[in-house]
Amino acid sequence: MARPLSRRLAYAAAVMLIAGLASGDAGAGTLPGTDPAAGPGAAARPPSTVPPERAGGPAPGRPIPTSPPPPPPRRRSLRTPSPGSASTPARPRPNHSLDSGMAGIVRTLDLLDRVGVAHAGTARSEREAATPTIVDVNGVPVGHLSYTFSFNGLPLPPGSPWAANLLDAGAVLEQARRARDAGAEIVIASLHWGTEYQVAPDRGQLALAEHLLAAPELDLIIGHHAHVVQPFELIGGKWVAYGLGNLITRFPDGSREHTQDSVLPRFTFTRTAPGRWEVTGVEVVAAWMEYQPAARVVNLPAALATGDLSGDRRARYQRISDRIAGYVMGRGAGRAGLRMVPPTAAPASPAPWPTGSPVHRTA
Repeated sequence: MARPLSRRLAYAAAVMLIAGLASGDAGAGTLPGTDPAAGPGAAARPPSTVPPERAGGPAPGRPIPTSPPPPPPRRRSLRTPSPGSASTPARPRPNHSLDSGMAGIVRTLDLLDRVGVAHAGTARSEREAATPTIVDVNGVPVGHLSYTFSFNGLPLPPGSPWAANLLDAGAVLEQARRARDAGAEIVIASLHWGTEYQVAPDRGQLALAEHLLAAPELDLIIGHHAHVVQPFELIGGKWVAYGLGNLITRFPDGSREHTQDSVLPRFTFTRTAPGRWEVTGVEVVAAWMEYQPAARVVNLPAALATGDLSGDRRARYQRISDRIAGYVMGRGAGRAGLRMVPPTAAPASPAPWPTGSPVHRTA
């Protein structure tokens, strides 16, 4: 009997440094706060999940994180740490898409194009906005959508309502259909949603996930925004990760520790019929952004597998790992087959970059 054809996709959580809170310079070719040796790693939003905002500008006290244009990152640094898998397109923090106006969108997408990274959720033209983002993952076309519930009170650029995707169930499903029509065999939505710093998914997330995953056009939902890890859940045979936490984030010292938590999930898709796939395996790597003595991302299972941790640090890492696993499993994910990567697992090597060119987007 022929072995079923499978593909694995990996994801990462939020990457953000709040201006004025981080110090020190990153080394050449690295991201601030990373440790190269750390290993692998409804339509309308309900009132309970809408942050306080004022028309025409960001909510009071809400940061606008910006930075000088960086040198183009090396493509190698963006690879996923999982053999046989491929990373997904970039989705620059969608609720901050309008912080620098249309010029910021153009500058960001031009940079991503120069280094060969596909992107979703923002656009430089109406034509680009209407063109689905599809990447070739080892011969399988995968569509990627990106939407946010809010732009922190900032309006869309005049005359450019297509510049960034505002979360709406109908719009998500319409774009998913366009991706299918363009040849995508797997379609994944990245949604910026939920209530900040709340581990439990709110009512809006629960209702929207159930509605979207009931549609045949969509296969998987990856959530962001809450700045803490939220549960994973299997709904009608499809997975939603409500929130991946913060992969590289520097909040003020004394902030709640779980804002340093993150997860890197790996979803294995298996072909079930021509042009149709389903998730047959979910593995989750727990990670933690350690601030002291030096900022770095800790791959918790890899760290706990080593023999050179002090007793206090080992106990702390184990407590954090257990906390993250509790969040991930909070809606029955373990019973549905999700597996937390254990400390005995050896770090995986980076996978080759996806073959082929993105079916995307001429501005």
